[in-house]
Order: sequence, then structure tokens, then C-alpha cells
Amino acid sequence: MVSTEVLIGLLTAAALAAAATWYLRGWWLKRKNLRLRQAFYLGIAELLQDETDQALDIFLQISRQHAQMVELQLMLASLFRQRGEVDKAIRIHQSLLERPDLSPALKREVQAGLGQDFMKAGVFDRAEQHFLALESRGELPPQALKSLIKIYEMEQDWPKAIRYAMQLERQTGKRLSDVVAHYYCELAEIALRKQDFSQAQERVTQALAKYPGSARARMMEARLHQQREELSRALTAWKLALETRPDLLGEIWPELESCYLAVHGAEQLLQELDALLEPAPSALAQIIRAQVLARDSGEEVALKRLETDLQRVPTITGLACWLSMKTDLGGGGEMESIRLIVQALRAGKRPWHCNQCGFSGSSFHWQCPGCKSWGSIHFSQEKSSDA
Repeated sequence: MVSTEVLIGLLTAAALAAAATWYLRGWWLKRKNLRLRQAFYLGIAELLQDETDQALDIFLQISRQHAQMVELQLMLASLFRQRGEVDKAIRIHQSLLERPDLSPALKREVQAGLGQDFMKAGVFDRAEQHFLALESRGELPPQALKSLIKIYEMEQDWPKAIRYAMQLERQTGKRLSDVVAHYYCELAEIALRKQDFSQAQERVTQALAKYPGSARARMMEARLHQQREELSRALTAWKLALETRPDLLGEIWPELESCYLAVHGAEQLLQELDALLEPAPSALAQIIRAQVLARDSGEEVALKRLETDLQRVPTITGLACWLSMKTDLGGGGEMESIRLIVQALRAGKRPWHCNQCGFSGSSFHWQCPGCKSWGSIHFSQEKSSDA
């Protein structure tokens, strides 16, 4: 929030600049502007005394009578909005919109500002009205497009979010392919809930066409193949998803393993386990490898392999798994005490983190609950220094 001191300083600087301009152009030498000067000084005096309501009234009166003051009014409105005094910003913009002498460019700027005021106030339907009015005249600026996308995300109106995101791409040249792919995936999720598998497939295909690197779309593609019992194609999609996002191993592995066992059997899974898990040499990969080995080759073999993995990449989670297995094999009371200590060290850790805002949580989200970024939540791998 902008402080009163900063606001006064900026307005005073603007006032001095305006006064200098008027002086150079000779306006201050004309007697007919005496009342304007007096009103202007009075407005500055009210601001210096932190009487923003009275100052606002004065500047609005000046604005109605003198077209050259519009830019100052726009600056005032922007500062009020940043300061959190949205009602004052709205009042300024609405007053300016009533002026019949506004140029098309200024009218566009005022209406866009009014839309942002309503966004700040949380009155999204009013904000949408003003942005769509700009669109109807072919005057939708990038910031207004971003606001419309935000509105439609909140409303979960994914077709409109797709439309305006693509329009923003064309207007700014900034790639939003990954975000648009998420919108298509949201539509696919809706279709799946309705058991409309053909519609879900169409949306997933659109997502992958827009952004082939979408792990989410690959995972949905794999599930759709499994639903149709196309297990080989499902397995390929699961592998592509894991290659794209190795940190999603915990989300992908249960279904990938089930699919792999159905296609190739347990023996081949054991043979190819290293190749499957190598893209994610993490604590979770260590545990998965140990669990598969324990199931298919016995706990002694699994324990030895886990020891080797821990020597190469020490992790607290892997150590906890090793201690648990050791205890199960008769490690004794002391081993159990150590296991409980290590378990306490792990308690309360939040492994999922947003690389945009720093949000952390214990579960995965495709959209950050904090900053609402898409695809920004990643699993924080344990490092040797964490052990």
C-alpha cells in the first residue's frame, strides 16, 4: 500500500510540474485563471493536511472545468487504487467518463482504469462489464485481458479463459501454451466426471496439440487409454509423463506400475526398474525400488540395494525406510528408537513448493493455491545436506 507521505510527494511533484508547464505556456499570466490557481493551491493544501476527501472534491471540480487536468486525475485514481482507497479511484474514473470532451484514447484509458478499480474491489461482474465494453470497440489492452482471464478462471469458465488467453498470446507475443493446456485439461476433467470419454479425449488431444510437454495431459491420456484397455499405449503415455515431470513420480508410479505389470509382468519390471526410476533419483525412487525388490526378491536384497542407494544419495526419507526394514528383520529395540527419532525429524515437512510465490503444502496441486500460477508446484527433492 502506498503511504500518505509517498502519495503527497507524488502529487506535489505532479502539481509542481503542471504549474511549471502552465507558467511556460503563459497560462498563469492570464487573469481568468486566478480561480483555477486558487483551487489548485487549496487542493494541494488539503493533501498536505491529509484531507484526501476534500482534496479529491477540489481536483474533480478542476477536472470538469479544465481538460488539461485529466492526466493528473488519472494519476490520482491510480494512486488511490494502489493505496487501497478504491472508492475514491472509482469516483474519479466515473466522473471522467461523464465528460463529453474526452478523446477516444483517454476514454479507453479511463474505462480500463475503472475496470481495474472494480477488480481491486472484488466486484468482478462490474469489472467484466467495463472490459467487455472495451472489447466491443476493439480496444482491449493486455492488462484488461489478464483481468478477464483471472475472472474466468475464478468462474471456471474455461472456454472463455482459453479464448482470452489465446488473444493475449497474439497481442503480446508471450507464450501461454502451458496455461491453455491446463484449461483444456480442466474441460477434460469435467467430461470425465460425466463419463463422456470421447469429449475427454478430444480435450486432452487439444491440450497436447497446444502444449506437447503437458505432463497433466499425458497422465489423462494414459488413463483414457487404460479405460479403453489400450495398455501398451497407456504405458507409453505414463512414461512420457514421468520424463516430462520426474518430480511427479509419487503421483504417477502407482498407475504406471500397475500398467507395466499388466503389459510385461513382474520380472521385466524388475529388470527395467533402474531405467524407469533413474529420471527421478530421489528418496521416493529409493523407497519404490526397495518395495519392488522386497516383494519380488526378498527383504534382504532390498535392504542391501537401499543401503547402496543411500550411500550414493543420502536422504532422511530413505533412511527412515531402511530403519523400518531393518527393524522388521529383527534389528532390535535400539533400531526402533532410532527409527522413531528419524520419523520425528520428518514430521511436519511440506515437500510441495511453488516456484513463483513460495507456497508450501503437503499435497500436490496443478494450480498454486497461493498465487494461482499453473504448473508451478514442484516436489522438493531431499539433498545430502538435508540428511
